[in-house]
Amino acid sequence: MKFKTNNILLLLVFFLASFIVNSQTIVIKEDNAQLKFIKSKKASKIINASNIYIKSKGLKRILVKIKMKSLNNKKQLFDPNKFSLIDFNYKFRYRPTDILFQNFTDWWHFKKISKTKPKKKLNDYIYSPDIDDVFLDYDFEGIKNVEIPININTKRNPDIHIIHFKPKELKSRNIYIYFPFPSGLKTAVLYYGNEKITDIDFK
Repeated sequence: MKFKTNNILLLLVFFLASFIVNSQTIVIKEDNAQLKFIKSKKASKIINASNIYIKSKGLKRILVKIKMKSLNNKKQLFDPNKFSLIDFNYKFRYRPTDILFQNFTDWWHFKKISKTKPKKKLNDYIYSPDIDDVFLDYDFEGIKNVEIPININTKRNPDIHIIHFKPKELKSRNIYIYFPFPSGLKTAVLYYGNEKITDIDFK
């Protein structure tokens, strides 16, 4: 059976497109979840859903969109602390500063928590010493973790914490992850635990 040149080209485009999609989708069997990379971009300083602000001129904020779906199509506990962004050139691994998901038209935050007791009682809502910070469970040889301290109080009376996030039961959601990243760098690699999701080029 002979194929026309146009048919061969169409088949080639189809297989290449399938490869690109598959290369950006991973299955995490231990978490019973599928993660698909959708897009990444430099986060706007004016309009965004995050309530964390980075004032350092040496850092920019990167927004990464991921589609999370449970493999059995049922709600399950999902731990977003496994997400990290790695710069293999300078050997740094960055922790997210904020993680959200869409619930219809609303934005919902994964609750920010800390293992350090706040200075003021009114901030005790973030104190969760019993919830594991699994970001620290994953090591990459020669790579140093970068954790940006977050001030949950005023500039005059700061209360500084390394925050992580409370896992939440989800079935299928678009997840938006904010990372700090050096202003001059354009590439990084997105991971979930030890599993590579995709290489990222920041435009």
